[in-house]
Amino acid sequence: MSSSSSSSQRKEEEKAMAPAADAEAKKNPRLQRMTQEQIDSLIRYQTVHMPEEAFRRLSRRTKELLTPEELAYQGDFPVPMGQIDDYLANICREINQTEARFLRERDRILNDYYNKGYAYADQQPSSSSSGNRRRFPPGLTKKKQTKQVV
Repeated sequence: MSSSSSSSQRKEEEKAMAPAADAEAKKNPRLQRMTQEQIDSLIRYQTVHMPEEAFRRLSRRTKELLTPEELAYQGDFPVPMGQIDDYLANICREINQTEARFLRERDRILNDYYNKGYAYADQQPSSSSSGNRRRFPPGLTKKKQTKQVV
């Protein structure tokens, strides 16, 4: 009984907050109200951190074990073997920066959810939409101006 009353109470709270939420969405049309499943997935998310120094230490140890012939072999690496440490460190740095941006957005969304009971997220820009690009109606083409040489 208590679970059905709590769910009905939650629905009533959401209905009471709906006008304020609609006003917020109208202010910024790029915002979209998140579903409960999306919010739950953000709550369950486990963070990933890749320490840059761990790859450097691993690389140094690997270089000690490899023979000079193996070190000279380039294989399919995008950089020479001597620069592989910096290359891997840059990849780890980019992953950590992306993770930090995601966690800031996640914290903002969860803060809104815990304070208001709902949250909005920016809509991802669609690759098919052209934004503000002006298009001509079907059948109408723009004429090219050509210079006539006499």
